[in-house]
Amino acid sequence: MKTTKKYGKKADLALSLWVKLARASSTFSHLTNMDIQRYGLTQPQFSVIEALGHLGPMKMERVALKRNYVTLDLADQNDYESR
Repeated sequence: MKTTKKYGKKADLALSLWVKLARASSTFSHLTNMDIQRYGLTQPQFSVIEALGHLGPMKMERVALKRNYVTLDLADQNDYESR
């Protein structure tokens, strides 16, 4: 027998919605990855192509920063942005 702990009507509704959104996000992510693989690409490869398509030509260092592959401390990032 399945037993679900109750936290109150509002909290139960919020939790139920969160679970449904998490499942939908997981399904969407899975389907997106399958579609990307049809073109022989990995998710990171597609991410780079997406960045170049939206932001135009840029150096690899900037692509890495935009895609969150590397981080700079705040002083370095301000210096980099001014280039």
